Amino acid sequence: MGAHHDVINPVEELWSLDHGKSIYRNSMPRDMFKFISSHIETYDVGQPDDVCDDASDTSDDGDVEEKEEAENGPEGEYFNCAEYSDRDFRDLFEEQLRKDVRIKRGIVGSGVVKVVPAITPNAHDSFSKIRVILDKFISNLVNQTYYKPSNSVSVDEHLCSYKGHMWAKVFIKSKPGRYGIKFWMCADCETGMTLNLQMYCGKCGGKEDNQGFRVVRDMVLPMLCRGNKFTVVCDNFFCTLMLSHYLASCGCQLLGTMRINRKELPDEAKAIKGRTPDTTIFFSKGKCKLISYFNEKKKLVLVLSTCHEKNEIEVVEQDVFIGKEKMTIHKPQPILDYNHKMGGVDTVDQMTRYYTCRRRTNRWNIKALYDMIDIAALNADKTYSNYHPCK
Repeated sequence: MGAHHDVINPVEELWSLDHGKSIYRNSMPRDMFKFISSHIETYDVGQPDDVCDDASDTSDDGDVEEKEEAENGPEGEYFNCAEYSDRDFRDLFEEQLRKDVRIKRGIVGSGVVKVVPAITPNAHDSFSKIRVILDKFISNLVNQTYYKPSNSVSVDEHLCSYKGHMWAKVFIKSKPGRYGIKFWMCADCETGMTLNLQMYCGKCGGKEDNQGFRVVRDMVLPMLCRGNKFTVVCDNFFCTLMLSHYLASCGCQLLGTMRINRKELPDEAKAIKGRTPDTTIFFSKGKCKLISYFNEKKKLVLVLSTCHEKNEIEVVEQDVFIGKEKMTIHKPQPILDYNHKMGGVDTVDQMTRYYTCRRRTNRWNIKALYDMIDIAALNADKTYSNYHPCK
């Protein structure tokens, strides 16, 4: 009943006028309580793999028939109160359980009913609640014919803000929302048009090797199949020497920063001891050009490029203020190009955060749906602006 737990006392004593508590008599009649307690079933969903496939193998046919007769018997003798006679008593937990799993009933040992997960095509799909809409939305992104991308695309992480409970929720400190559902996104560097999308499903099994290479390949593969030639701009999570060779074999180029712990980097590019600030060292291997820039803040920046020739790489002078002092720094052209082109996905994050249709909800699939609607609205605006430029 929620107020007292008199499990050791019989029902007649609980409803007794002399010894029973008034809360039981005020809640419902005694016969009604008997009726509800006789129809309560217990489901053990903790071990779904131990279910017996055939109920007849673990139960006696005579006991099952007696149970069915008891359930289908006359109910008039239990209804003594008029206010309860019109109500439909259903186990809401059972109804919710039937929506997600297939129940096989069998009386085993203590009479506990086991549950087997439903054998459906999406039984093991973590995103089955939104899979159909997500696949159609991604198909429309990669197959759109009304917009022609520029010659530079950026690949980065997109975060759909969400703070509820979800197995794939991530924390990204650099994003405004910080917590949410992560998407891998490919966007046009010039306009911020979303070209491809992939939802991050969390850790599946063991550690994935070369995840950055796999993500970039999945993002640009639809454009490669159409024979497009372009430059991929990405950060140090995705950029590797193997990725540059793969894109070069497809006729594309790569521009991105590199992590200092990459095995393919030479030791001279990573050495900073005794190095003068605001200096640049160039390395070359085939079509790949590595720029090691030690900036004025004594921070090492490594940039890998296949879209710049060694004799075309220039060092541009810029005036910056460090504290109150004005200094002239010499920054390589590949770093300036990277800073200019890397903001494609960041533009999508900014625009969808300013102009959104999101509403407060605790369901992650609805939150992802709102995010897809925002991206679709932004793409529609970019497509319209492409055909009707502002004067």
